[in-house]
Amino acid sequence: LENARYRLTVRPQRGAVVSWFDKELNRELADPADEWGFGQLLYASGGEGTRLVSNQADLPERDPAVSGSFRLHQAELRRGVHGSAVVMRGDVPFGTAAIEWRLPAGASGPEVQYRCVKAETTAKEAVYVAFPLNQAGGQVWSDSQAGWVRWDRDQLPGACKEWLPLQTAVLSRREDGDVLIASPDIPLFCVGTVVQGRWPKEKDLTGGRLFSYLMNNYWHTNYKASQGGEIAFRYRLTSGSALTFQEAYRFGWQSRIGLYAHRISYQDFRHVQAPYADIGGGTLAAVESEDERIVASTIKRAEWAEGFIIRLQDTSGEGGEARIAIPGRRIAAAWSQDLLERDGPALEPEQDGSLRVR
Repeated sequence: LENARYRLTVRPQRGAVVSWFDKELNRELADPADEWGFGQLLYASGGEGTRLVSNQADLPERDPAVSGSFRLHQAELRRGVHGSAVVMRGDVPFGTAAIEWRLPAGASGPEVQYRCVKAETTAKEAVYVAFPLNQAGGQVWSDSQAGWVRWDRDQLPGACKEWLPLQTAVLSRREDGDVLIASPDIPLFCVGTVVQGRWPKEKDLTGGRLFSYLMNNYWHTNYKASQGGEIAFRYRLTSGSALTFQEAYRFGWQSRIGLYAHRISYQDFRHVQAPYADIGGGTLAAVESEDERIVASTIKRAEWAEGFIIRLQDTSGEGGEARIAIPGRRIAAAWSQDLLERDGPALEPEQDGSLRVR
């Protein structure tokens, strides 16, 4: 599959990508030497009675058996004005899978969607998707509600090393190019290896060997003992010479919650009043900042008082000032708040009814 920016080589018999080439960076983004294909489904079995299921020193260490087998039933190539796609259907160790790699026309990055039918079992298991990137030595970041976390540097002592969280995406940064994997459906990932139950105090969390951590039944709390049925999930990928945190934030959230238009209360049999009569739509609130680095993550009614709560997030980590305006309304009074919506210092609105916030 090829567009103006990327060339993607898919091997249907393997159920995975074997090459992801960026023409602008002039380099291979997938690691051709890794034992797993790029986007390959992995099934880890075993672990009963080992440290994989409990952090007890008297239990033995034993790695799970990991299989990436894929028995192809059908492969289909689709080409059209909007791009091209390869759809593969086959057997995987835990059931069946339909895997669709898409490369949109233009310069957009690849997208992949999985639809799996999984057999239920109470035996210990885990499922992953492998993303071995050609990013040796790269910094690994993911976004949190508090900003972007660099995992080889920002963790508190004693924090979990074997699986890590994300809000929308994982970013691998290197001097010769960055790669971003948006994961709108799966909130955990691993660096270097799949979960082995070592519970390490220290672990190298750099590089490009990433695994999306779909599911497991290792523990007896918070998890169903058997997980089966139809499971659908997807990823979007992009790259660049130096992706900013603002760009990564927008890409991740657009992958998770795409834009859509919805007309409300527009019916032929009733008289339509403003603002619904405006076919161009309208604006509820405007948040402006340098480089669009500050965004409104929530606008909601206040819990304990009249008025509204606007939660702002600095997606760059560099700070700055935001201007908030409500079209057609003046902000009469405002206060800073903590997360429990308790009043802090009063904020002074501008003469035009807008508000500026650091």
